[in-house]
Amino acid sequence: MRRTLGLAICAVFVSTVSVARADIVTALTAAPVQVAGGFSYTYDVELTGGELDATGGGSKPTPYQFGTVYDFGPATFVGATGLLASSFAFSFLSTNTSAYLTAPPDDGTIANIRFTYDGTVVVPAQDLGQFTVLSPYGLLNTGGYYDGQSYKVSNDSVQGNVGLLSIPDTSSAVTPEPSSLVLLGTGILGVAGVLRRRLA
Repeated sequence: MRRTLGLAICAVFVSTVSVARADIVTALTAAPVQVAGGFSYTYDVELTGGELDATGGGSKPTPYQFGTVYDFGPATFVGATGLLASSFAFSFLSTNTSAYLTAPPDDGTIANIRFTYDGTVVVPAQDLGQFTVLSPYGLLNTGGYYDGQSYKVSNDSVQGNVGLLSIPDTSSAVTPEPSSLVLLGTGILGVAGVLRRRLA
């Protein structure tokens, strides 16, 4: 009886001690919009729980709190509004970040978008603003790519994924099939034959 009671008390105590974390959650605002040069993708970014701190805490250097959108494809960063515009740095990285569990796995040959906090103030949970990216692809993926938004935990490590995110389908580039190429070739030959007869 005493042992059961002791285990129950320990379980209650453990459940009340939570790891401090600050999730950076990203969501596509609407369907991609076709613009000159490709398709425009605009994302809302929100910090839920915890905070972003200016020093990183402990021995961790700054900047290190960040979010990553996996396998976005060849893209151009257009701009950001809100806190993102002044306190976050953006970059495109073609690296396999397998340390963060993604499903399907992050493809090291397809560029990821990474935004990193480099501000000088402590930021509480709030909407962080929006960022817009231009992509040559207009279709959304259906493969369930994780956005891989990383969160800060109490021991100053950054790990994990938060939520599912819609990104461009990088397999949507139009590639001519062999049969299409044959049809194209025969069409060109036919046009050439007609022109030859007219000139003769």
